[in-house]
Amino acid sequence: QVTNWAARGLWLPSPAFRMGERGRQYAGLVTTWVEEKGYGFISPSDSKLGGDLFVHIDAIRDRGVQGLKRGDRVKFDVELNTNPTKNSGKKFAVNVEIDRGKRGCWQTWDVKIHGATVAR
Repeated sequence: QVTNWAARGLWLPSPAFRMGERGRQYAGLVTTWVEEKGYGFISPSDSKLGGDLFVHIDAIRDRGVQGLKRGDRVKFDVELNTNPTKNSGKKFAVNVEIDRGKRGCWQTWDVKIHGATVAR
C-alpha cells in the first residue's frame, strides 16, 4: 500500500506555486511603513494577489536602503509563509526594490476625488 501522497499523484504544490507567483516580479505601492519596527505593507497592482502584503526591512534587496516610505512604488517577489505561526499560509513580499524615479511620489500630494482624500 502506497502512503506517500506524491507517489499516488496527489501532491499539490503550495498555493503560491499553483498561482504562478514564484519567479515573477510584481509591482505595488507602499501603503504603510512603521519606521520604528522596520516593517510595513504593500498594495500590489495585481489584484490576483489579494490584499496588502507584509514586507520587512530585511526583504529590501538594496542594503543601502534604510526603509520604505508611504507612496513608494516598488517591485517585489511573493512568498508564502510556511512557518507554524498564526501567519502561516499568508503571502509576503521579498526581494523588494524601489522603482527608480518613483520614490514617494504621492507623499506630498492630497488627491481629492468627489471630495474624498485618496492619497497623501
